[in-house]
Amino acid sequence: VGGDLFEIQTVNDYSKDYHKCTEEAAQEVKVNARPELTQYLDNVDSYDNVFVCGPCWWGTFPMPVFSQMERLDFTGKKVMVL
Repeated sequence: VGGDLFEIQTVNDYSKDYHKCTEEAAQEVKVNARPELTQYLDNVDSYDNVFVCGPCWWGTFPMPVFSQMERLDFTGKKVMVL
């Protein structure tokens, strides 16, 4: 769609071992964690439409997505979740 991209990256990497990674992610979901990110998008003021894209982990986004999303004001924005 020609829009700007912002990649969410955590300060602490997930394990490269698949089983350990899923255990880490499951624990984050269980405790409703908000992992620290390497950088945060400050605002979405200059956008009318915002697409939130990411994998589905146990029926929801990975917890780092929420670390970012909860810092933004989406008032008046059309937000599309994919």
